[in-house]
Amino acid sequence: MKKIRIIMLVFSLSTSAVCQVVNNSISDPGDIAITAYHNTDDGFSFVFLDNCPVGTTIRFIDEEWSGTAFVSENNEGDVLWTNDTGSTITQGTVIHIENADDELSITASSGTVAEVNSNFAIANTNDGIIAITGTRLSPGVFLAFFGDTTDSSLSGTMLVNGLTANQQTSYGTGYYSGVKNCYGLSITECSERLNSFSNWTIVESFIYPTAVMQELEMTNVLSFDKPKKTKLDYHPNPVIDKL
Repeated sequence: MKKIRIIMLVFSLSTSAVCQVVNNSISDPGDIAITAYHNTDDGFSFVFLDNCPVGTTIRFIDEEWSGTAFVSENNEGDVLWTNDTGSTITQGTVIHIENADDELSITASSGTVAEVNSNFAIANTNDGIIAITGTRLSPGVFLAFFGDTTDSSLSGTMLVNGLTANQQTSYGTGYYSGVKNCYGLSITECSERLNSFSNWTIVESFIYPTAVMQELEMTNVLSFDKPKKTKLDYHPNPVIDKL
């Protein structure tokens, strides 16, 4: 009987990347997702996919990202949201920002919000909003994006369209109208659902925030992703007498 001589065995295990992990900090791409975008009066909603500790700030910028920097220092506005509630805001909580273009009447459904750079305005079409930690001049983590492909590049942000960002060639105002829970899903699968264009209703006029999801049920959602694919490479292929 012919014997196969094993010369060298090389295992190459390729797994799907761990995209998101719940670590009780708003510090990773996809830790929030935009769930509504409204222009009369200007407003938007977002949901936490991780727990948000006290003191967390998120900056929402109505300005184009070139791939390396924001196009200007202050041509379009910034809205700064802060968790000053005194307690952690749990994942699944939806925050509504109303009157985002008015520094005197802007409000948040939880926490506090301010228009810290004027000229924030939500256009009905071909516009977008990007959420970051840090500042416009010194961005930290890019958390989420909703909008038009011509409005912002995702290059250099670590955001992925359809996963941690919702970007289409043509977009208008609208809201997430898909399933309001993530039962049995991983945190990444939940994020994919929220950022899927097919799960949104794009409409010029709707009652905000009444029509928008008020809470995302996240009971039994996996806090991390398990490898979904494993591949074994061996050489030569096919094996004759040496492996």
